[in-house]
Amino acid sequence: MRGWVPARRPATMSTTAQRVELLGRAWRKQSLRRLCLAVAGFRLSELAVWIALAAYAYTAGGVREASAVTVAQLIPATAFAFAVGGLIRRHGPTSVLRWGLAAQSVGMLVTAVFLYHEANIGAYIAAIITATAVTTTRPAQSAALPSMVDGPDELTAANVFSGALVASAELAGPASAAVIMTAVGSWAVFAVMSVVMAVSALAVWRLPTTSLAADDDPESLIAGIRATARAPGPRVMVIAVAAYYVVIGALDVLAVVIAVELLGKSESYSGFVTTAIGVGCLVAGALTVMLIGRRWIAPWILISGLAIGVALIAVSVAGSSIVVSMAILVTFGVATATYELTALMLLQRVSRLDIIAQVFALVEALQMAMLAVGAALVPLAVHLFGSHWAPAAIGVLFIAFAASIGTSVVLIDRRARVPITEMATLRATPLFGALPGPALETVAREARRIEAKAGTEVVVQGEPGMEYFAVVSGTLMVSIDGTDRGELTRGDGFGEIALIRDVPRAATVRVISDAVLLAVDREPFLTAVTGHAATSDRASTIAAAHLEEQ
Repeated sequence: MRGWVPARRPATMSTTAQRVELLGRAWRKQSLRRLCLAVAGFRLSELAVWIALAAYAYTAGGVREASAVTVAQLIPATAFAFAVGGLIRRHGPTSVLRWGLAAQSVGMLVTAVFLYHEANIGAYIAAIITATAVTTTRPAQSAALPSMVDGPDELTAANVFSGALVASAELAGPASAAVIMTAVGSWAVFAVMSVVMAVSALAVWRLPTTSLAADDDPESLIAGIRATARAPGPRVMVIAVAAYYVVIGALDVLAVVIAVELLGKSESYSGFVTTAIGVGCLVAGALTVMLIGRRWIAPWILISGLAIGVALIAVSVAGSSIVVSMAILVTFGVATATYELTALMLLQRVSRLDIIAQVFALVEALQMAMLAVGAALVPLAVHLFGSHWAPAAIGVLFIAFAASIGTSVVLIDRRARVPITEMATLRATPLFGALPGPALETVAREARRIEAKAGTEVVVQGEPGMEYFAVVSGTLMVSIDGTDRGELTRGDGFGEIALIRDVPRAATVRVISDAVLLAVDREPFLTAVTGHAATSDRASTIAAAHLEEQ
């Protein structure tokens, strides 16, 4: 009889000391530290040049040109983002990350040269190419991160650690853009950030090249999109994240509108508007430490979503009051950082291991598309409601969206089972003992619980093999050509030879005393084994040893 074990709620980390210890563990891992610092440098540069180009375009042609330039950067980036998942699967996330950062550094330098000579068309084209390279960074980081941590709590800690660094970058990026634009000009922002991006590329240059599933099928991205569309959890969370990026895309242009039209300042002051949001992101980085070890995150998503909309409405209400507006924007920053982190965490939790690269590549593609939609919405909102109420119009739209998905997010979070007992069973086997925690959690979610009575033959020698089995309880006997070779008990696993070597079952395994087993189907088994070098080597060693015993 097959069926899932009822979910058991994991113990909640109730002490700050435990959370700090996990964050410290994340910091002490050199590869993880380099990855997170590189992504923080990326985010600092991305924001700074984005603000600089929007301000430059606004000066050249007003809100329409600023919106048009923003959209022009995002359209090719959206198209390219759909190929990023395949690149990650083919070359590995760390390889894609390092070359993507290097390409962005070169693109920013070229843009700086064109801006210095006031060659607008050349600058816009170079910026478009740079924005296209941006699409490699976040999916590559999301795919690489699980292979660098040792468990679900450490994955959360790593996400919080990365989020805190990114929040610092989101404060420093806009502030540095404002200062450099005011003192020198937009071209200098691109020149300085080209150096920052080069340093980020060097930080990850020597990280070991990791791989995901050994599948170079050019249609794998399409298959991943279809799988995401069919699965309610990933589908809703991808939409939730995409809608958030509409707001962020609108903000890229609204920051200039708020600075000039509401606060009566110059275009460069948009950097300080975004800096206030960065302060909120930094505060959120500290608050989200409380997420470590927590089971339920839907309330964080929904409350922060509501706060995003309310803050945008409040900016319109505050009008020209700089102090009040800046305080509201700090709150907006807290809400946006919290929403993005928790929505992506829930998406990661409900995504299957074999499509995780495609899921995050899809998120990146939709991010670019939705940023373009958001940027394009601002001129329409200004036309319909005026500059003063344009932020409020965007806020009302997002509140309506958050309300529409609220029930679905709660149900997804409730059903996002953390398979504690299955993970413990798989971790105890020689094969999966070295598999990183996040990957192990995904495999455990794919496992099926089987209760087998004494005398049952679980696998039969010579038959095709489609599953791997881990023993939860009971005793089983391994027989080859009718001769008993040994017993299997809790902590043992069997069935890997037929899956790894693609050969018939090498032995018969029958139940001696009533047993409970976990069965992992061929696809998730091979995805997990081939996606982690240590586990792949261990699987080959175990299979070779069993074959020698025969």
